[in-house]
Amino acid sequence: MIRESIIDRAVCFTRSIAACFARSIVAPPSIVTLGLLLLLVAGTLYHWLQFPALPSNDDALFLSRGVGHFSVVEFSPHFPGYAGLVLFVKSLRGLFSSDYQALHTVVLVLTSMIPVVVFFILNTLNVGRLIALAVVVVLYFQPLLMSVALSGLSDGPGLLVWLLALLCFLKAKPGLSGLFLGLMLTVRPSYLFLLLPLTVFLIVQHPRRLSRIVTTISLPPILGLIYMYSKDGLALFEEAFRFIKGHFLIWGNTSISEVSRDTWGRVLADYARGEWVLVVLSMLLALSCVVVWVKHHKARCVVVSFVSILGWTLLFQNPDNLRHMLPVMVLAVIIISLMIAALNAPRWRAAMVLMLFLMAYSVMQSSQWHYSAPAIQQALTWLNSQTGAGRYGGVIVTNEGVELSRVYQSKYRVADAWYKQQAAWLWLGGAWRMSYNPIQGHGEPIAIFPRRLAGEHATYVYRLKLVINE
Repeated sequence: MIRESIIDRAVCFTRSIAACFARSIVAPPSIVTLGLLLLLVAGTLYHWLQFPALPSNDDALFLSRGVGHFSVVEFSPHFPGYAGLVLFVKSLRGLFSSDYQALHTVVLVLTSMIPVVVFFILNTLNVGRLIALAVVVVLYFQPLLMSVALSGLSDGPGLLVWLLALLCFLKAKPGLSGLFLGLMLTVRPSYLFLLLPLTVFLIVQHPRRLSRIVTTISLPPILGLIYMYSKDGLALFEEAFRFIKGHFLIWGNTSISEVSRDTWGRVLADYARGEWVLVVLSMLLALSCVVVWVKHHKARCVVVSFVSILGWTLLFQNPDNLRHMLPVMVLAVIIISLMIAALNAPRWRAAMVLMLFLMAYSVMQSSQWHYSAPAIQQALTWLNSQTGAGRYGGVIVTNEGVELSRVYQSKYRVADAWYKQQAAWLWLGGAWRMSYNPIQGHGEPIAIFPRRLAGEHATYVYRLKLVINE
């Protein structure tokens, strides 16, 4: 009797959970839901703003320079210019103490809005509020989202603008959707392969508004191009040719470049905390794409966009920078949540949501949560406290954060390790060697500064006492 009673109670409890999930499918966002969402955003912003506003790479430094003086030719910022983001930050510059502080805060706040827009996208696609809120929590738990928010780069703002375009598309507002797509091109041009699928869906669903769609998409990038041309003239196009050729064929570590240092497979397995986890996630994602394609006709554009940006990233983006996977990760979470919402059995929905939480928690374990500076900034501070005896009173040789090393310390000369002859000549009397990865042939590192979050880089510091050819 006691056993039957326990079983009956367990069944009742399961039914109540199932009923709760069933109601969540049809219920619109309530005041309580919006309050929880606001609480999540406020808590996340408070947490992220505790980190010091310091750039962790040269690209962020170059981008911040564009706020004060815009010139692509002078790497202020580097090509493709990101004119939309720079002009937006420039409009708010008076509220902050420095160009980088302004850029850092804008990027951080805009990136924190990504899970919020994802919530409304899922709500538009009739996903229950509990599942949508769970997705928001899972996204905020992602170290990748956090490292992108702290990066001072255009990845987060660019994805936010594209998600707004997707939301407008789902709400049948083609003109506004096209305008957001055009703005996205001025913020993050490398998201072109997110723009193309959504543009095709816009044109197919609204053929009578073709001229309006084309006009709204074209206008922002044309204005951005005019702005950049007014600063650099024809030299802009020469720099564009140099940068594109260099990215694809020389330094970009793409599938067709001469440099081969890391692979997406190893980087993603490291982020997922194991190869088997990556395999399970890939299988789940493939199944989810099929389910969404069959059951969610309205969300097919999400699946096509996911495949498009995944292919572009795997083939033509640098696996040394995990941040390129941000749109892939966000779209993957959306697709999986759509698959969960399509399950008929509420208990299966609860189990899948629980599994997502466990995976997010596992990924979160790879991160540090104390409010420290980026690893390379810690290394530069440490080097400033060291004595630098040598022919030139001390030299730093590095091929990572070269410009950052010149700006954020004044004690040492800095040599770019990519120029081997110059670097070797400078370290004749002794030098410090910095790198994001362990280097063979230099012995054990003198100091190691670990990364704060997945998606960032650790910094290894070596002491070079003799001339060593790498």
